[in-house]
Amino acid sequence: HDQVVVDFLDCTCPMYLPNTFTPNGDGINDEFLAVHDCPVITFQLVVFDRWGRELFRSVDPDKAWKGVDDPASTGTALFAWTLDYSWYDGEQVNRAHRNGHVTVLR
Repeated sequence: HDQVVVDFLDCTCPMYLPNTFTPNGDGINDEFLAVHDCPVITFQLVVFDRWGRELFRSVDPDKAWKGVDDPASTGTALFAWTLDYSWYDGEQVNRAHRNGHVTVLR
């Protein structure tokens, strides 16, 4: 009898970005950070205010936005973000673009 063994590899690199955070210094959900468990090759996260002004940009996947880059913003506010990143899955380089919104509760 012949036997075939098939191994499935997860070739994706999912990024989790929260839809809300609270930069109030209590140590819980104080930062906006892309959470991932794969080695990225390139990374760029940009956060914008409601008028399209860039408030935060990082090419370091471990650098978080503290939510305090807009001194005029108080109370609850909605911000847009874009994320571009690439990773190697063992066979090829893959690229992804995502965008979304995050609510900052102050």
